[in-house]
Amino acid sequence: MALYHGKGGMATWNSTDIKHITSITLSSSGQMADDSEMGNSWRGFLYGLTDWTATITTLNADAEDTVAYLGASQDLGIELLDSDDIITGAAICTGVSEEQPVDGMGTVTLTFVCNDPDGFSYTGLS
Repeated sequence: MALYHGKGGMATWNSTDIKHITSITLSSSGQMADDSEMGNSWRGFLYGLTDWTATITTLNADAEDTVAYLGASQDLGIELLDSDDIITGAAICTGVSEEQPVDGMGTVTLTFVCNDPDGFSYTGLS
């Protein structure tokens, strides 16, 4: 389930603005391990590893080398629209998908996964 989803906002990759954003989705998840024992009347769980992914869709208005994003591990920063909330973390770009419809503006979708044992950090979230 998406932690944040919306149109607009700002994002940076390695301190460089990602331009013409139309959509940002940030999803986080955590693993659980069952620690129930024979004879228990209720199941018990232990909290495990956490993870997050981000998907950013932009208009393909600039002649950028978006494939250069692939495989790179850099700092990803996301600022939510109409707020001072900033989410940052080290990430690897795992996917670049470019689409050019016949009758519309082309888009580029960038997919990132966490590459930081500390996860992501929040600044200014209210």
